[in-house]
Amino acid sequence: MWGEGASWICDSDAILHEDHVLRLDASKARVELGWKPRLRIEAALEWTVGWYRAWKRRDNLAEFTQKQIVDYEQLLAAE
Repeated sequence: MWGEGASWICDSDAILHEDHVLRLDASKARVELGWKPRLRIEAALEWTVGWYRAWKRRDNLAEFTQKQIVDYEQLLAAE
């Protein structure tokens, strides 16, 4: 999604002491709060990439983030 020849480097020397603790698990929120995701993973990634592109362009991130919040609220209202 990033395009432009994006790449990443896996640091095999990195020591991840917390990796077993930091895994995301929404099952408790799903069970206890009735939470469910509103964005498909593709859309969430597009929004995240969009935010980082805005940051890279030095856009006004407060405005960009507020727009994403408004877009999200509109998505919820349409459900």
